[in-house]
Amino acid sequence: MPGIYGDLRNLARNPGFEMWTRTTSLTTSDTDSADAWAVSFGASSTFAISRATTGMDLGRSCLGMTYTHVATSDIHQVTGMVDDLKGQVVSFGIKVATTGVRSCRPYVSTDGGTTRTYGNYHTGSSATVYETLKVEGIAVPNSTAATFVWFGLELYATCTLLIDSAQFNIGSAVDTSFPPSFARSPIWTITSGSTNRAIDPGVTATTAVANLSTLIRDLQALGILGGGTPATS
Repeated sequence: MPGIYGDLRNLARNPGFEMWTRTTSLTTSDTDSADAWAVSFGASSTFAISRATTGMDLGRSCLGMTYTHVATSDIHQVTGMVDDLKGQVVSFGIKVATTGVRSCRPYVSTDGGTTRTYGNYHTGSSATVYETLKVEGIAVPNSTAATFVWFGLELYATCTLLIDSAQFNIGSAVDTSFPPSFARSPIWTITSGSTNRAIDPGVTATTAVANLSTLIRDLQALGILGGGTPATS
């Protein structure tokens, strides 16, 4: 699906943590965060998550989290296309900024989160400079053993994190040749109250036409649509 929910190679939805249609902040009793990203926290661990508009890697927002650790927790996404992935090799990468040494690492699971293959731990190098965490070359069984494919980030220590630029793709390595977030057009960050929408249906006709033209230009820039100059009126 193109655009903010993933480009043609990135199978992650909302990879840049731009979309927050349910809420822009949540605490321990909640289970949803940014669109398509679920949270699962260990007993007695606590957290505060919010849509952060400073310190992002790309785009106009990222996920900010303050986490207090008691038991292992995670934030993850479940792909709905497991049958298409059976027999394939997949890879996952995500960017994290934190000073928590060995506080988190990425994982991929092909059986609904039960069995997990892990990537590198975060070194805790910086609260503002992103470190790329990867888990690559995971074979998805071509059998009933593959149920739901999960990919996400496990948390192991009390820390503050910025999370951005997720990439889940078919292949033996994370595809870094194509940015995981959409072009930075205003159309994708128009807000209505606390809701961040892809396109705000409440705008005036004139603004709606301008937004449509902006969308077409962005799709052309990504090579999803053919060339030509879009109409502006």
